[in-house]
Amino acid sequence: ENTSSVCISVVGDWTSKLHKMLERPTSRPAWIRGPFLQTHQRAIDYDNVISVTTGIGITPALSLMSLHGANRRINLVWICRDSSLVEYFLTSMVPSALTSPNALTLIYFTGNLGLKIPDDLPANIHVFSGRPDLEHVIIGLVYSMESGEMRVGELASYWGEVTRIEPAAMDSMNTVLRLLTVYNVNEIYNTALEFSREASTKTNISLSGLHAAICELSNKFCTDFATLDKLFALFDKDE
Repeated sequence: ENTSSVCISVVGDWTSKLHKMLERPTSRPAWIRGPFLQTHQRAIDYDNVISVTTGIGITPALSLMSLHGANRRINLVWICRDSSLVEYFLTSMVPSALTSPNALTLIYFTGNLGLKIPDDLPANIHVFSGRPDLEHVIIGLVYSMESGEMRVGELASYWGEVTRIEPAAMDSMNTVLRLLTVYNVNEIYNTALEFSREASTKTNISLSGLHAAICELSNKFCTDFATLDKLFALFDKDE
């Protein structure tokens, strides 16, 4: 409530500097200017909408769903290889953004790392592994809009040769590997050191501090202590 979320990919000098400033969990002031016209602007002229997006391009679609999903059927097809971005959407954005109960959200995950899917995923959100056949997918969504059919099993022939990903626990090593694709070793070390100092006056990181840091940086998807022993080898620490 009374909050906004901004998703920014690191693709150039400006976004790299911004990421560096926010390398650890922090609070900073922001200047908001807008709103501006965007590619989804004409979507509000229609009752039934199909939005096809890739990667960080999900952001305008989320705005559209949040603002107009309650009184329009907005179907979403999202192709993304960034597991952290998909998980952020599924855990943080779904309750506020997905307000169109008669529409389908189809997420095609094309990344190599494991994906953590919440057990309480809404029935109209489906996550698949692999690239979609967009022609068949859109035909399936049009059929869904015309027939009112929402069951993914009845529409399976339209989704293409992909594997549906069911909710499952993320194993510990995958959590660490995914974390290392977002943060570098120094960022993880500094955050772990900060958590370690909260529980001790020592200057080196502790196992519990590293565990707390990973929980914080990986959106609470914690790992077990046995796996952390392997991660410890990445750090130069005093015994």
